[in-house]
Amino acid sequence: MEILIEDYLSSIKGLDLVYVPNPGNGGDSIIASGTYLAFDKVGLEYTLFKEGLTDVKNSILIYGGGGNLVRPTTFSARFIGRYHRQPKRFVLLPHTIKEVDALLGDMGSNVDLICREPRSYEYAKTKAPKANVFLARDMAFALDARAFLKTHEAKLPYHIPGYILKRYLQKQLTPSWTEFGRMLTYERRYSEAQSKIINGELQAFRLDGESAQNGKMPPHNIDLSDTFTFGATTREAADLTTYLLLSILNQCKTVHTDRLHIAIAAALLGINVDLHANNYFKIREIYLYSLAGKYPNVNWNQNKDILF
Repeated sequence: MEILIEDYLSSIKGLDLVYVPNPGNGGDSIIASGTYLAFDKVGLEYTLFKEGLTDVKNSILIYGGGGNLVRPTTFSARFIGRYHRQPKRFVLLPHTIKEVDALLGDMGSNVDLICREPRSYEYAKTKAPKANVFLARDMAFALDARAFLKTHEAKLPYHIPGYILKRYLQKQLTPSWTEFGRMLTYERRYSEAQSKIINGELQAFRLDGESAQNGKMPPHNIDLSDTFTFGATTREAADLTTYLLLSILNQCKTVHTDRLHIAIAAALLGINVDLHANNYFKIREIYLYSLAGKYPNVNWNQNKDILF
């Protein structure tokens, strides 16, 4: 069943809600920023999940959206496997889902799975017969990109003593130490990204195992989502990342990319996007469901049309 995410969130407003951000790269930070804005829009009150410290038995446990539930060994699959039976309701915000048959088959009627494209939806409907399965757009589409640029700024959310206090003494949710260390170098990373914009064109292709480029990267390429991996597990870190990425993209005329959320962010800004496939169906399916016909500034590069 297709839903509007705002309507779904409104239906659980006022209940005991616990939110688990999905960790990840810069693209996941864009998802996280959109999620927090969607929560704000409907007036959702929630507490953040803390491993070993949060009792979820009488709560609705909400796991953040993303593309992590694609094999049994991912963080999201392991987390969901541990926790989906415990709360009154377990909610997975819009996700791409594949290759987790056993996990889906183990889910009960207390689980709401929200998929972000039809292929994942059909798969989840088949493999999770007891769960409630829905279809909705990726949480990044809750982001008003131009308004976000006007209301945010590049500001470190922590200083070193404050980070140590929150993480180790107060046991608060923070980015990892590695992510925080990367965050401290954001100005250098931003300057590097700016230098890659050549005549208004930016090549922003991924360098990880999900690439379908066969190692053939264009000159001046930069993997923005990896460069700005500062932690998507707190709002402050996610919003810093989202602001920096939007600011870089806003200086471009055209962005060439196979990073989904670089493409979505550019689309929301009205920047021209030359969108390429990754090495499985994710980007193509989300393009067809959420971008094609709605964002004329996004062009699907047919030469990279991967159907498997």
